[in-house]
Amino acid sequence: MSVSISRLYCDSLSCMETAPELSRQLRRADDFIKLGVQAGYATIREVKGKDFLPADSLGLFLGTAFGTMETNFAVLNQVVTEEPPSPILFSHSVFNAAAGYIATIFDIQGCALTITDFVFPFFRALEQGYLAVLTGRLDYCLVLQIETYSTLLNDANKKSGSADETWCPGAVCWLLGKTDPDSSVNYQIESLKIESGLEEPDSCLKFKEQVWINGTSSLCTNPLCAATLLTQKMKTSGITDRLDCRIDAQYGAVELRFNRMNQCLTSAILPEKIRN
Repeated sequence: MSVSISRLYCDSLSCMETAPELSRQLRRADDFIKLGVQAGYATIREVKGKDFLPADSLGLFLGTAFGTMETNFAVLNQVVTEEPPSPILFSHSVFNAAAGYIATIFDIQGCALTITDFVFPFFRALEQGYLAVLTGRLDYCLVLQIETYSTLLNDANKKSGSADETWCPGAVCWLLGKTDPDSSVNYQIESLKIESGLEEPDSCLKFKEQVWINGTSSLCTNPLCAATLLTQKMKTSGITDRLDCRIDAQYGAVELRFNRMNQCLTSAILPEKIRN
């Protein structure tokens, strides 16, 4: 069985506009949750009206390096200042809350997994989603990475010299599964390999990753950069039949190979509660 990538999305928080139909569900959500829900919505909204996809065959795999740091600090501030803790703020201080929002709003009833890892969080989530579809456990799945960072983290990066630029919050989302006949992407995952090396403590902040895509090299300096770069390349690669990607870093490496699909299968639809 082959696994294809039929829908892609990436954007930063500063450019994100929440869809009006999501405003009610997200009225109390923090930026981390809003990024995740909007990314999921933007990824699958164009496939509404297609043949029905059972909710229990759609899964979710969410990876992050730093999770909901700003919300975490807000909760800790209430504890330190002995203020009554906000139940909503506390429940949103763990990034599993974002997975819950996404699964509820888009009626995702298949298996779901959240991953926190400084080392290639998006690609670790991709690996799990790929295996779930490849083994037939799921028909489709959303694979995401969400990062919001925090003011404190950016200040620490600047003072330590670990980061050359301020990291911008954002999200990346792919739809994996059967081929979408209306998609201009339709890349099949031919191989995916992740290697982890010895991790030095300061490498968790440096995030120096050398990304090679079809022989072209780019230096990535933030946790979302590699996934964003690959997403943009796949969206603009034209008629390229193959994409070879390698990511090298102090803490490991990722190797991916994609082939463009020619045959088309059935695609997913947007759940009923979102379409109405």
